[in-house]
Amino acid sequence: MGLCAYVRCPKCQQDFVVSPSMLGVEGIEAHCPFCDVYFPPGESPRIVGWSPERSGISVTGALRDRN
Repeated sequence: MGLCAYVRCPKCQQDFVVSPSMLGVEGIEAHCPFCDVYFPPGESPRIVGWSPERSGISVTGALRDRN
């Protein structure tokens, strides 16, 4: 089974699936399939299913759950 994370779009507030491996790479933007906006994962108001502590990767401000 593959790993996935859910990212919330800061514009339309819809959650969508991304690969957790992309969350630890600087310069890669998430693309919302609902409203077509591109944004750095660190701007997402909610990321679920990924932990920078467990992966050994640090993304400033990326792991949070604000409703």
